[in-house]
Amino acid sequence: MRRTKQYFSILLAILIYYCVHEGAHLFYALWHGALKHINLMPLGVQVDIYRDRLSDIQFAHFCMSGALATIFAAWILTIHSTVLIKWFGNKLGNFSPFLLSSSLHTTIALLLCDPLYLSVLHFVMGDGDMNGIQMMLPQYVVSTGFALLGLLHLLIIRRLLLPRYKEAFRRRPRVI
Repeated sequence: MRRTKQYFSILLAILIYYCVHEGAHLFYALWHGALKHINLMPLGVQVDIYRDRLSDIQFAHFCMSGALATIFAAWILTIHSTVLIKWFGNKLGNFSPFLLSSSLHTTIALLLCDPLYLSVLHFVMGDGDMNGIQMMLPQYVVSTGFALLGLLHLLIIRRLLLPRYKEAFRRRPRVI
């Protein structure tokens, strides 16, 4: 049962990542009247747009909006991790390991997915958002910048998030 809850926690984190990332694309496309439709893909969701309705710089902003939204959400969750730990660690008087681990997995997913994709994985999995972003900046600048951001996020996870959450799980109340 414990392992099943961990898998659900990771699945929830991935779902939240997609909602934030693709939600930002959706919001930008709706804002500029360029939404064509939403594609349900085997490994996720994709917002399809009318490319001719956006200028090159607007298209670059559209492609960058998902990464910016996930990084912003990740930093909000990181900054407020102590509040999340207190709330989920003792929610209404009951310790909730599922909510606690879900908040950790979600924060890690939001911190790492876009830096990993835009620094390394776009070479293997296809350019996707990189196609538009490179209309603003050269690809090597974007890849290098997101690689450095990913390293910073790994350091934050290692030095800040993991110790906080480990302590929260260690302090959980014991059932007699």
